[in-house]
Amino acid sequence: MTGTGRVATGVRRRLTHDETRALLLDWGTQVLFREGLAYGMEAVSLEDAVRETGVSRTSAYRIWSSDLERSPQEAFRRDVLLHSIRWPATEDLDELIRLRESFIDSIRSVATEARTPESAAEAVGDVLMAQIMDHQAVALFRALQATFASRAEEHGDHELSEVLDTTETRWREAMIEFVLAPLVAAFALTPKLDVPIRTALEQTSVAISAFLTGVVPKASLPTAGAIIDKPLADGSNLKLSSVCLSALVMAFFESPEA
Repeated sequence: MTGTGRVATGVRRRLTHDETRALLLDWGTQVLFREGLAYGMEAVSLEDAVRETGVSRTSAYRIWSSDLERSPQEAFRRDVLLHSIRWPATEDLDELIRLRESFIDSIRSVATEARTPESAAEAVGDVLMAQIMDHQAVALFRALQATFASRAEEHGDHELSEVLDTTETRWREAMIEFVLAPLVAAFALTPKLDVPIRTALEQTSVAISAFLTGVVPKASLPTAGAIIDKPLADGSNLKLSSVCLSALVMAFFESPEA
């Protein structure tokens, strides 16, 4: 099964089924990363994908007509979402490594300069929010996650639920390894509740994840975005993310002298 597609030289050739599918999914993912924060999955249209890529409309719709539970448009959007949250592609690995190294350096810097765990957590919150909002793919995932997790559960979409859960788990594990654990160790914090440190770290990561999933989509809105991005008071460097992350960390941990 084939479709006609455009190539860099402008010459049109017949694409295989897999090539057609990959081309359309790549197009949809690029649109989602570019416009998803503003328009969500409504930004992704199979008709637009066919028109912009130049593939055969018949071939494109045939690919997504085998799903008996969804229209071709719905099936295409679902596959684009799965394609995007399985990101990164191989070519993005260097970018991820640079992002991680930059973030670790920022964490070390603020932890060294801070005198209290609260001030360290506030500084970390500011760095964390800046890194997420500067990285479109991460911001988009946080923005869409809650919506599609509930949608997947509602429709019994076990594959989508599993992918979302796996991606979220990996994100929280990275949060623990590169942010929370170093912060707890630097200030010798102990859990407030009678639980192991690892359990308290996991609880904190879930709370931070919930906060970010809720607040990131609001950052693209003019009124809420202004509140999120600006200092909370004149003469203060504190932002909403700083205060909230500090409060969440100190809700589960306490200083030795407390």
